[in-house]
Amino acid sequence: MKTSTILLKTRNLIEKRGWIQYAYYNSGGYCILGALDKIIIDHPGSSYSEVTDILNAFVFSVQNWNDVAARNKQEVLDLLDCAASAALSDDK
Repeated sequence: MKTSTILLKTRNLIEKRGWIQYAYYNSGGYCILGALDKIIIDHPGSSYSEVTDILNAFVFSVQNWNDVAARNKQEVLDLLDCAASAALSDDK
């Protein structure tokens, strides 16, 4: 699966199920990496490292960025949109 598609699916999962901090997932939703894990597991052959490399090009550490206390869901969705757009130029 293309990196941009993985990022958009990750975004859609967070938008639909909710976004959380300090855990990969729980009844309230998923953090960025938790949602990404779910998408990768559901689509074998996709590259986790390629996706995290794109995200980390926008933020130093996506895990730490996700867990900043002042962060909000819209910022997370915006990051995933920007990363998906950037990935489009690299997708084959």
